[in-house]
Amino acid sequence: MAHDHDALEDEEIGLDELAAPAPDENPDEQRNYRHVSLEADRNRPFPQDAEDQHAHSEASSKWLTQLYIVSYLIFFSIFGVLARLGLQALTEYPGALIANTDLWANVAGSLLMGILREDRMLFRRHWRLELEKACRTANNSSDDTSEHADPKQMEDVAKQSFASAKGSVPAYIGLTVGFCGSLTSFASICRDAFLAIANNLDTSVVSTTATTALHRSRPAGDSALAVLAVLILEVGLSVVALTCGAHLATGLARLSEKVPVWEISWIANPLVVLLGPGCWLGAVLLTIWPVHHAWRGEVLFALVFAPVGCLFRFQLSIRMNRLVGTFPLGTFTANVLGACVLGMSYDLQMSSVGAAVVSCQVLQGIMDGFCGALTTVSTWVLELDTLRLKHAYFYGLCTLFVGVSFITVIMGSLRWTSGFGAAICKT
Repeated sequence: MAHDHDALEDEEIGLDELAAPAPDENPDEQRNYRHVSLEADRNRPFPQDAEDQHAHSEASSKWLTQLYIVSYLIFFSIFGVLARLGLQALTEYPGALIANTDLWANVAGSLLMGILREDRMLFRRHWRLELEKACRTANNSSDDTSEHADPKQMEDVAKQSFASAKGSVPAYIGLTVGFCGSLTSFASICRDAFLAIANNLDTSVVSTTATTALHRSRPAGDSALAVLAVLILEVGLSVVALTCGAHLATGLARLSEKVPVWEISWIANPLVVLLGPGCWLGAVLLTIWPVHHAWRGEVLFALVFAPVGCLFRFQLSIRMNRLVGTFPLGTFTANVLGACVLGMSYDLQMSSVGAAVVSCQVLQGIMDGFCGALTTVSTWVLELDTLRLKHAYFYGLCTLFVGVSFITVIMGSLRWTSGFGAAICKT
């Protein structure tokens, strides 16, 4: 596996998908739970002997490693957005119990994030290398002290070094930052929260009978319950999915020991350099020709904007998450900024600007592609799960309050004055 210590040290420190400890705090069901917080884990030193951990692998230059990472982010962000749009189409049917458009995508992305943080199967070659290294170190120490090495202690040491080893794998960064981050959307939570406040949450696609465009007025208390229902449902199920994913990966950990190891990075890395930018360029070229079907235009424009949002979030995380140890500022900025852009795009789509089909489709692509890939729920709930308790509550409530407040000001300025029109690309 190509890797470079200097090229990935910043990602290890800044990306909470790499810095956060595994969500499962008691994988062996011991009496005492282990708890390593994100604040403490982010400050751990990058292993100086990282080259020794993968001595058999071919070293790559810094620019080549960064090229692999960017290519994986582009590739997986495109397919993350495609998966989210596919889940939207599958879960919008008459009689569905849930009207929130991105709920199941947020749950699926959080579940996958939990699996990847605890996983020893997808990257089992690195796990075995770390376990063998821990066994050699423990056996050497036991020879000096005439004591037997503790297998449980060796496994714990291997787990800590394995987290850093996964951070040196571009494919892992692509799956966590690219696919999970683009599959989930924090901006849609803020949008649905405001629509619940304004009594504009669209239930026509899930109702057994058609609803009218005129919404009845309701007391303020009902609106408060509506927005609480959206937030509790979206955030609560995502947190539960993260934990379930970690438990699932822990349960499959023993099975991974029996699975043979295949080294495919030598072909996967160069291949994704072609596929990532190639898929992006293909989506751009397809938007040049006139698009007659609304769904086709929405999907294509979303794929064009998705890598931009994902790469922007990647840079924000690297540069800003390390600034405040108790508050992931990069993720916070990405989520709030994405919510604001979505609110402005929604207003434009529901006004006279969205009267043309192409402009309406472009705005929908910005919301689904750029805003969806810029904002993330999977990383956010991972940070909530691994931060210290008081920091997690402050960070979570602050993100929700600021995001919902900003989008309420932006979308409410149109909703409570001129009112929302009908998006022509959805009719």
